[in-house]
Amino acid sequence: HNGQCNVPEPNRDFVAVAGGGTHSLGLKADGSIVAWGEKASGQCDVPEPNSGFVMLAAGGSHSLAIRADGSLAIWGSDGSAQRNVPPPNRHFLAAAAGLQHNLGLGGACVVTLYQAV
Repeated sequence: HNGQCNVPEPNRDFVAVAGGGTHSLGLKADGSIVAWGEKASGQCDVPEPNSGFVMLAAGGSHSLAIRADGSLAIWGSDGSAQRNVPPPNRHFLAAAAGLQHNLGLGGACVVTLYQAV
C-alpha cells in the first residue's frame, strides 16, 4: 500500500478518477487535478498551471491529462518514452494510459501509440 487509497481532503467536487500502478488521480469540477499515492517517479507532480484539464488517465508510474485546448500533458516516469508526444500536440479527444505506454485519439480519429520501439 503506497497511499493510493488515501484520498486527500477535501474529498469533494470530483468529476472523474483514474487509478495507476501505485497512484491515483482525481479531476475536480474546476479543471484541476489532485494526485495521491506513490510519488517516486513524479507521477503525482501535476504540471503547472494545474487548471483547464478535461480528462485524465493513470499509467504504471506516469500520468496524463488532456487540457481544454486539446493538448496532452504527461508527467512521471519516462523509462519507455511514455512522455514523448509527437507533434503536433493538439486536437486530442481522449487518451488512455497503459503500464508503460499511452494511447491518444486525435481530431482525425486516429489512435496513436507512444512508446519507445
